Amino acid sequence: MASEIYKHTMNRAPSAESTEQGAGNGAASSGTAGADACRKDSGAQPLIDQRSLYVDRQVSRGSRSRSKAKKIRRLKILVALLTLGLVFVIMGWILAWAKLQKAEEKAGVLDADLRRMEIKMAEARVGAEKREREMLSLMENRIPGLSEIVFNKLLDVNDQYLLNVTFSEVGVGEDKTLEFHAMLANYGSRMVLPQVKILLFNDSGLQVGMLKLERSHATGTVTLADLEPGETRSYHAQIPLELDAAPKYYLLDVK
Repeated sequence: MASEIYKHTMNRAPSAESTEQGAGNGAASSGTAGADACRKDSGAQPLIDQRSLYVDRQVSRGSRSRSKAKKIRRLKILVALLTLGLVFVIMGWILAWAKLQKAEEKAGVLDADLRRMEIKMAEARVGAEKREREMLSLMENRIPGLSEIVFNKLLDVNDQYLLNVTFSEVGVGEDKTLEFHAMLANYGSRMVLPQVKILLFNDSGLQVGMLKLERSHATGTVTLADLEPGETRSYHAQIPLELDAAPKYYLLDVK
């Protein structure tokens, strides 16, 4: 029984040699494992760094590629906008030039029409003046001493004591009236009783108005109808018109 127990104990308990050998083997194994770990550690660190650098380079290259693509896209958009703006400007210039050409053509046509109208008006004016001269000549042959009325102009007469006369239109439209202003002077040594008639005629030679100078027509205070020697007197009055026609000619009858 005792021998069996001893054997069993011996079998369970390792021998010192085996223990030492096992310890040695364990130490060796530990040393080998540590060395392997050190080798693995020392070899893995460079591998990780290279991969990180490769990844960083790839990321950096991708970022630069995307940035470059964005710049190219922006540049294309800018070029497109500039091209579109240039097209609009050129179209605007073309339209403005076309409008200018049309305006110049219209201005040329208008200038030509205006010149033709001016020539026609000049010809008509010359013809009218010619007809007036002819009519005046005929009127003078029929009525000696007839003259054309010129408004607001001093007309020199110098007939005996009648120095000058002026005709004026006063009023608006149909309410216009014809007035005269005459200047008389007595340069003689005797008193003179003025006897002046103003006769008006239309363009057909018909008498349309007449006025005889009276003392009441004299301006200022006049006591006598006669002109004293050396006296100068002015007369002003409205000439009544007998017919509804504009006077064209006048005749002065001085006695």
